[in-house]
Amino acid sequence: MKLHRLDRSNLQNNSFSVNHNSYPNFLRIWHCHEELELVLILESTGTLFIGDGIQKFKKNELVLIGKNLPHMWRNDDIYFDLSSNLKAEAISIHFKKDFLGLNFFQSPEMSDISNLLERSGYGIKFSNYDPKIIEKVKKLNTLNGFEKLMELMAILNILAKHNKYELLSSEGFLNSFNRSGNKNLDKIYSYIFKNFNKTIKLKDVAEVANM
Repeated sequence: MKLHRLDRSNLQNNSFSVNHNSYPNFLRIWHCHEELELVLILESTGTLFIGDGIQKFKKNELVLIGKNLPHMWRNDDIYFDLSSNLKAEAISIHFKKDFLGLNFFQSPEMSDISNLLERSGYGIKFSNYDPKIIEKVKKLNTLNGFEKLMELMAILNILAKHNKYELLSSEGFLNSFNRSGNKNLDKIYSYIFKNFNKTIKLKDVAEVANM
């Protein structure tokens, strides 16, 4: 599957964007973008492909995705059944690492958030977080201007100090992806997306890469 580079820069006079989406299923596109993305799953189940990681996702999943980190949210097969009434609903926040200026997060007071943004390059899934953060994310679309920015900063600060999380992709993947942009990765991921519910052998992946 080809990697698509998407443009999330339509900010409509804002330094970051907040989108509340509800569809029968999420778009099955293996993609990346310049912006970091904080995603809260409100309703949905499926599999998250991120870097070289594969994770099941469910309601209230909270994930921070770093700059140019390839990912795809693939709903369970039932979401593509024409008779299904299920919804894939999520809030996504997109912002660039320097959305408040080149040096803003380099100040001592911002060190925790700066470290969080660095870790996001691997993809971060948060667990056992305070449920109040769900309401804070939902609240963002009711705010404007300074209040909206301060609420986002409060969310990032909470997540930066939260120590229950999992990194979702490996350093090996990032090094390989950033260094080479290997064309064989398209073949490999196409194979993985089609066979992720089966036992995947390294021998089979190597054969696909060399085709």
